[in-house]
Amino acid sequence: MSFDYRAHAVRDWLRARPHMQPILWPANSPDLNWIENVWGLITLDWEERFERTREQLEANVIPAWNRLTARPDILRRLAESMPRRMQEVIENNGGPTHY
Repeated sequence: MSFDYRAHAVRDWLRARPHMQPILWPANSPDLNWIENVWGLITLDWEERFERTREQLEANVIPAWNRLTARPDILRRLAESMPRRMQEVIENNGGPTHY
């Protein structure tokens, strides 16, 4: 196995399935993790002057999430962008994309 999987459970699982070929997936890639875009949308209207406490997080995130989920088209577009994101990462040999 040429991939550096550190979790023993993952390595053992892959060894037991030699017919499965894992793909190289950039670690912590925001290009392939569209939840980063969701978090960006949620924090867009946060005012910098607010202290980032647990209470402020709850006060800001819950209403922002409710506004976001009221617009399923946004989440659908993000999900539908995954094939394009993956293709661009492949074309860039695992490097950054325009996302």
